[in-house]
Amino acid sequence: MSQVFGLVRFSCLPAESAGFALTGARRFDERRRIVHDSGRLRQRTRLFEAIRLPSLAAQPEDRFTGLVLTSDKPPKPFADRQNSSIALS
Repeated sequence: MSQVFGLVRFSCLPAESAGFALTGARRFDERRRIVHDSGRLRQRTRLFEAIRLPSLAAQPEDRFTGLVLTSDKPPKPFADRQNSSIALS
């Protein structure tokens, strides 16, 4: 039986931009403003809840490990929601 590991990046804000098209070679504060834009986060949250989360939750427990990588300091109310919700196991 194979073990599957799923990694999802959700508005992750790394120290280095790593050449992502959205943030390019911008300074960290500019990347934070873009990535943490409330309209962008609302849209990404809706998509995550409607598409990604149900697909992760439907995976077989005994063969699947999922990890959601996100920013450690997202803006409110996203931080409150992030800290209170996702635990699939």
